[in-house]
Amino acid sequence: MRQFDQNKKTAEGMVRDTMNRGQAATETTAQAAQESYSATAHGLREFNVKVIDLARANTEAFFEFAREVALAKEPAELMKLWSKHARKQLETFGKQSQELTSLGHRLASEGVEPVARSFGQVSKAS
Repeated sequence: MRQFDQNKKTAEGMVRDTMNRGQAATETTAQAAQESYSATAHGLREFNVKVIDLARANTEAFFEFAREVALAKEPAELMKLWSKHARKQLETFGKQSQELTSLGHRLASEGVEPVARSFGQVSKAS
């Protein structure tokens, strides 16, 4: 009977320890998920502001182009303005695309980082 009681106590201790580690891992993961959500929400706001700023810049460029077209005196000048505007906007769109891509990558990394860190901590504790 003694051996049985001793084995039972050992098993209960192991179960208790496993449950405590599981609870700690769950709490760590929940905290990381909350941090990740917060970082993602902040990132979405930052991304949206950037998109609005780019849209404003593109709109201003269009109105400047429209103003120049309205002041043009001959068809050759119109064609020159059109070509200049198209070239400038293609360059601008390329730069803006790179900016948004870079920002998106950075924000995605910041959003995932708390969860990745949490999994690293949980796996080390196991």
